[in-house]
Amino acid sequence: MIIFGTRGKGTPGEELVTEVCPVCGHSLHRTFGITSYFHVFWIPIFPYRRRAGLVCSHCQLSRVGKNLPRRVNEAIRPQLFSLPRLLPYFTGLFLLAVLVAWGNWNDARKLERHLALIDDPRVGDIYEVDSSEIFREADPESKYLLLKVVMRDGEALELASGSLGYSSFFGCRNAIENRETERGQYFQAERIPVDIRTLRKWRERGGIFDVHRPAAD
Repeated sequence: MIIFGTRGKGTPGEELVTEVCPVCGHSLHRTFGITSYFHVFWIPIFPYRRRAGLVCSHCQLSRVGKNLPRRVNEAIRPQLFSLPRLLPYFTGLFLLAVLVAWGNWNDARKLERHLALIDDPRVGDIYEVDSSEIFREADPESKYLLLKVVMRDGEALELASGSLGYSSFFGCRNAIENRETERGQYFQAERIPVDIRTLRKWRERGGIFDVHRPAAD
């Protein structure tokens, strides 16, 4: 369950001696700021409201936001809401940016690895595929399956198709992790002739979405 919502946090500021309290007439005040922000799992995402305030050091009268004289509000806001004080409220956005950057970097590495394996296929390589992007007649309800390289002769290859199709790519992943692909009857006897150029085309259009090489995994 995702827990999200809004919260507010107060931050103390400097003392102010130029404003007279309308209740007790004293001029010593403490400044403070209240920052309201959105959060997810209590991690701040970004602030949406900032209010400056004064509290009288003598009678404790507190005035916030619109209750402050405009000149006072404008004078104390820069110190209360300086950039170093606001940066922690963008923690969630910073983390998201890092995750996106890491994901892009990881995808680029994965693509580079896939292309290297596809350009130099070996007997025993297993491809996780979306058969709807490869074959004209594919069952949309079980379009994810595994193809195994069983022969290579130069650019020419022969593939064996897994005997099971899956509704989700997780089915392919589980079959490999659970060693179901090592059972003698998992791959069909019928061979599918292809070449390396065809494998590249399948990868380009999303037909091959992962490659496993037993010696490298």
